[in-house]
Amino acid sequence: MDMTLDVTQVLLGLDGEAITEDGKAVTLRPICINALMATLETDKGMSGEDKAKIWALAGKVNKEDKPVLVAEDVTLLKARIGAAYGPAVVGPAFLLLNGTSGTAKK
Repeated sequence: MDMTLDVTQVLLGLDGEAITEDGKAVTLRPICINALMATLETDKGMSGEDKAKIWALAGKVNKEDKPVLVAEDVTLLKARIGAAYGPAVVGPAFLLLNGTSGTAKK
């Protein structure tokens, strides 16, 4: 099933406040791109074709605010984010990838 993912969504911490870096709210887009473009231990022996698919997905996430993703893309994003980040980022990113989100406190 295809999913439209809004990569401009802000990640929220346990307190419901936006996660910030350098005073700016962190959105899902850089988390996805960084995880896709990172060289992870699990990449050892990965085929060039698989690396090209990862690069293409990163390009799509970079260009579009609401890319339409297939289930395989979401699974790949979860695997990469899970391997590249700690729980403080993985938790809220997975909520957004699962289509669940909280609302930042005003």
